[in-house]
Amino acid sequence: MYKVTTYEISVIIPTRNRRDDLLDCLSALADQTILPREIIIVDDGDLGDKPLSKVQKRVPDSVSLQITESEGEPGTSTARNTGAKAASCPIVLIVDDDTVLGPTYIERLQRLYNKYDDDNLAGIGGFDDSLRSPGALEWLYDTVFFQPRTGWCVNKFGFHSWESTISTAAYADWLSGNNASYKREVLLSYPFPHWSGGREALEDIGMGMQLSQSGYYCMIDPNLPVRHCESKDNETAFNFGVKRARNRVRIFRHFGKSAPILLFVWALIGDIIRQFLAPAYDGMVKRHWTIGTGMIIGAVDQLIRGDQNSRL
Repeated sequence: MYKVTTYEISVIIPTRNRRDDLLDCLSALADQTILPREIIIVDDGDLGDKPLSKVQKRVPDSVSLQITESEGEPGTSTARNTGAKAASCPIVLIVDDDTVLGPTYIERLQRLYNKYDDDNLAGIGGFDDSLRSPGALEWLYDTVFFQPRTGWCVNKFGFHSWESTISTAAYADWLSGNNASYKREVLLSYPFPHWSGGREALEDIGMGMQLSQSGYYCMIDPNLPVRHCESKDNETAFNFGVKRARNRVRIFRHFGKSAPILLFVWALIGDIIRQFLAPAYDGMVKRHWTIGTGMIIGAVDQLIRGDQNSRL
């Protein structure tokens, strides 16, 4: 286990062809009540020279700025792991380029690490202020399909839950990838899983499960203000669906060995059906149905073909 004695923070921002979002993200960091010691931008696309000069202007002079490229195959997990290696502070805060932190985020984060000064604590994160907890019908649906229903939990099949109604910091099995801090030494020992390149899916769940099975825990705090802008993806909804289902199977095979596979398949069917029902809440029929179709193909392929070279 890793003991941290000071809580200076390195911020890592993986970015890929979302220059305007990146500038908004940096502006929010510049407005923090306590500034990070350094900001590391991991370019997974092509920032170019002109946007680069704009980026530099958004970062206060007192904050060290590094701009580097991903080491290895491009992808979300690779970029995060590259940033962790380049960081110099004991706490690494990973922020998506389309995420805007509230002005007290870093100050609050430092207070939490001081309060919960525990060797077994691996990381702390917040969640989007627009996140909605499941309603009564969803609770019933989740019960039928063996989905976890409360807290920030991951069950024995590798399915996760979230809860937006918590009022204070609470234990969590996983942290949302768009804003999550970890002790750097923990992150170096347990890097983000890299399965498929590009935008990963459920890599934050895989991270949480490997930490949990290694004796660590995380915490989620509703008072860490976050706004995830959900910008246009660099990847199609269909490909995301394929990756989501494949990675769900990978997580189960790696971590859920004691759980019956038939019950896992039943839970996976429920996860897929959820995509076809989701437009009832947000009206995004094309997107959800495309993701659901991709999930069907990804699930069948991964269950039959398997994964001989898992990179978890």
